[in-house]
Amino acid sequence: MLNKLRPVRVQGAKSTPRQVWETLSWGGRLLATPNDYRTHRLYMRGVRRRDALRFLSGPRAKALRPALNPEPEVLENKLEFERHFGGLGLPVPPTLAVISTEADPHGRLTLTSARQVRDFVLDEAQRRGVVVKPAAASQGQGVTVISSVDGQEVVLSTNERMHVEELIETTGEGVWIIQPRLSQHPDLDALNSTSLNTLRLGTFRRRDGSVLILFAVLRLGRVHSQIDTYNQGGYSVRVDPSTGAFAARGYQKAKFALETVDSHADSGVTFAGRSVPFWDRVVDLATSFAREAGRNRFIGWDVASTPDGPVFVEGNHDWDVAHAQIGSKGMLTDEFVALMQNEAGIGFNVQQMPRLRPLAVLRSLAGARR
Repeated sequence: MLNKLRPVRVQGAKSTPRQVWETLSWGGRLLATPNDYRTHRLYMRGVRRRDALRFLSGPRAKALRPALNPEPEVLENKLEFERHFGGLGLPVPPTLAVISTEADPHGRLTLTSARQVRDFVLDEAQRRGVVVKPAAASQGQGVTVISSVDGQEVVLSTNERMHVEELIETTGEGVWIIQPRLSQHPDLDALNSTSLNTLRLGTFRRRDGSVLILFAVLRLGRVHSQIDTYNQGGYSVRVDPSTGAFAARGYQKAKFALETVDSHADSGVTFAGRSVPFWDRVVDLATSFAREAGRNRFIGWDVASTPDGPVFVEGNHDWDVAHAQIGSKGMLTDEFVALMQNEAGIGFNVQQMPRLRPLAVLRSLAGARR
């Protein structure tokens, strides 16, 4: 628990007593968790209380979700996501097969035995790459990216090998899906080829049906990882919502590194001067997806760039508020505060500290998420 209070010792950081006090005080007011404090570099001298008030903490963002996204199932369940949005003709990854003990209610090919899973995976992966993932997991948990087959072993995107029996054991419980491995646009493949480097795009649908792009952050995997999540050491690079241009600096999750970088450590490719492919098309599609998301209004979309255009891999009712604000001055701008008040009746006071909640201090130090 006490390691949550460990001060950051870098040039320009606040004193140790100041950091400990702010971590306790701001955490106890749900203003900033210890992870927020590090992620948003609130430990630096010159960052004042009024600056911290502009960041939306994980606990406060979580409290918003029932009001802003009351129908999470269509987003969080990948089979429902494909059925709903794919049924509307929008670009989503197709499901080749479902791994489950029960037949799929919508008629998808269902693999119910270990032999069926083995034969299907080896056959499909021999012809093309496939991705095996849980139907309802998030943050890349349980994802296996297979590029080819060698006998009874599958070759992963990282060139590591896994015996097919190990994959069968992994998928033995719950519902899993098998999708084709998407081809990646060369511009993003050059940054890191072992992972599908996706854009986390935040949309908000107004009551009149118009859609705003609130944030855009590109996630880049590392050479040792099959997925792009920065929870496994990947990079996050902010993207200009109006142009699709990359920011000049990339960030890692605070537990991996506090320093920012101007290029990818594995490929050496710099971030400045690059942009997300098909940006205008990404924005147009995001508007279409947001308008078809039922009563869900504030969504974080994961968007892949293929050589043929954008594909929306999934939608998230939990859009990861810490990640959404990385490299920014905070989400609670005057414009955002007015938007929430006018559109959802949700108020934020960015001038006055929230009241102290003693139990929040203990939860924060015990490792509450974000």
